Amino acid sequence: MKTGKRFILSSLGMAALLSLSLTGCDSGSRSVIFDSPAPRSTTTTISAPSSVSPANSVRLTATVSPSGIGGTVGFYDATNPNKLVYLGEASLSGGTAVFSATFTRPGTRLVQARYAGDDPSFAYSDSASSSVPVSVADTSSQACGLGAASLPITSGVAAQSNQTYSASGSQSAVCVANTGSSLTLTNSIITSSSEGYSYVDQSQGTVYPYDASGISAAALAYGSSKTANSGGSLTMNGGSIATTGSGIAGVFASGMGSSATLTGTTISTAGTPSYGAEVGNNGSLTMNGGSIAATGTVAAILDSGSLNFTNTALSSTGSTAATIEMISTTNSAASTSTFTMNGGSLSTTSGVLFYLLDGQAATISLTNVTLTGVNTLLQVYDYTLGLAQSITLNVSHQILSGGFHGSLNLQNASVFTGICNFNSISLDTSSQWVLTGNDSVYRLSDAAGIQGTSITNIVGNGHTISYSSAANPSLGGQTYALSGGGLLKPQ
Repeated sequence: MKTGKRFILSSLGMAALLSLSLTGCDSGSRSVIFDSPAPRSTTTTISAPSSVSPANSVRLTATVSPSGIGGTVGFYDATNPNKLVYLGEASLSGGTAVFSATFTRPGTRLVQARYAGDDPSFAYSDSASSSVPVSVADTSSQACGLGAASLPITSGVAAQSNQTYSASGSQSAVCVANTGSSLTLTNSIITSSSEGYSYVDQSQGTVYPYDASGISAAALAYGSSKTANSGGSLTMNGGSIATTGSGIAGVFASGMGSSATLTGTTISTAGTPSYGAEVGNNGSLTMNGGSIAATGTVAAILDSGSLNFTNTALSSTGSTAATIEMISTTNSAASTSTFTMNGGSLSTTSGVLFYLLDGQAATISLTNVTLTGVNTLLQVYDYTLGLAQSITLNVSHQILSGGFHGSLNLQNASVFTGICNFNSISLDTSSQWVLTGNDSVYRLSDAAGIQGTSITNIVGNGHTISYSSAANPSLGGQTYALSGGGLLKPQ
């Protein structure tokens, strides 16, 4: 007697074939086909906002019934019915699936959702929604800040990757304005041939192209107020900014609360004048890595606010171009700028590192920055003693030389070679001041270096420093011997 059995299930899971040998008088075989239940039908619908700005995310919501089933929903751009463009997918939860999509080209897009069934059970069939329109606005010349931009973001959160933006005339390529607005660009290219507006320099009676509020900046983070948070936020990861027009900045943060953060971005400017990075009206700009190369002008300019660089290479090319310029367009000494740089390099062909104009108060901090071509650390236009004392230069692990105005603080094995021209200077025990000529100092702070009537960390090289007794009561009106020859004596 022969016995045995075989079970075959179709790969589609729609029918089962059972063939078995029966025992008994009739040893022949019988085949029996069992049909599985057909999958239940489903219905898919999609909802979306009727309009959206380019680069702003749009929320697509698909609803699949009956509710409670599992599986995923794919979302598509169905504008061309012969070529669906896959946008992405989301899992069903409680009968709905939500996906955020972005569109960069203006016009009407048709979006569609497709339910893929609940594989592997095959209990429910797939289904597709009808298409619904989403109008993507044409922002080629829409208002943003005080001007217009090719990509204006005035509300909400937006992100884009591997895109190219350009500007001409007097508009920006990219602009983010108003509190709560933000834009993140990854590996994007920004170019501009725009020209800046004219600025009248009251102190010199001249007119030159200068965009004080970023109206024409290639990339702009803008806020309308200098005293209240009002600005948008711009973030760039990689990518590049290149400008050819005069009087504009590559990237500008203008207005309190406005911020621009760039990581690994390359900036180049070719207009005369033009500026790689600019801050005004108490904005904030931070750059990590990357570089700024300014041809015929300055690498960065401040008009109240903060500039922060880490391991960034800044260079300026031109006979009159400082690397960093600080200017107050309001001619108000109340305007304050902060420049901070850790690592990286500052290079100039004019010999001037920092140039301060029109009553600007400033704090400058350098840590382990490579300086090239510098013979004047800080030059001040229309210099007065009162103005000079509002400028503070803090350096750490820094080698520097040249003339300066203001207060110089040497810390952590820093060395300054030069004269201070009746300004103020302080040293910690690990730092050193090397004189290159006779000098006068307004205020000297060097408690760690003074040993009796000798000073160990000021190398006189045979020169004499005179000091103000009234401003330095701790020196007691005494005369001190300097290391390497020379004297510190009261005026």
